[in-house]
Amino acid sequence: MKILIPPSEGKAKIKSLDILFKDTEFKFSKYTQQIVDLLCLIENEDLTSVYGTSQDKAIMFHRQNQDIFNSKCVPAIERYTGVVYDHIDWGSLSKKAQGYMDNHIIIFSG
Repeated sequence: MKILIPPSEGKAKIKSLDILFKDTEFKFSKYTQQIVDLLCLIENEDLTSVYGTSQDKAIMFHRQNQDIFNSKCVPAIERYTGVVYDHIDWGSLSKKAQGYMDNHIIIFSG
């Protein structure tokens, strides 16, 4: 059984991001790579419609997305804040409970 929980608007400030995305065990890396490959096909003049921002911001977002595997990251369960995440209180869980959540909880985000 998998349990889906939503992301939150709030995000904790993480002092140290030492993990590169490419070094994680992200289950959907193959699909992420396919998206990165498709991003390479977008012309610069089309970026504003893809990202819905100004040209400068669109180019910045585009470059970040294309280099996603070299970006530093943190697990979503440690990054998100709010009612759901306050009640989970990830840091207080035992290793066994964290392992259970790692195997049964999926945090989805658009």
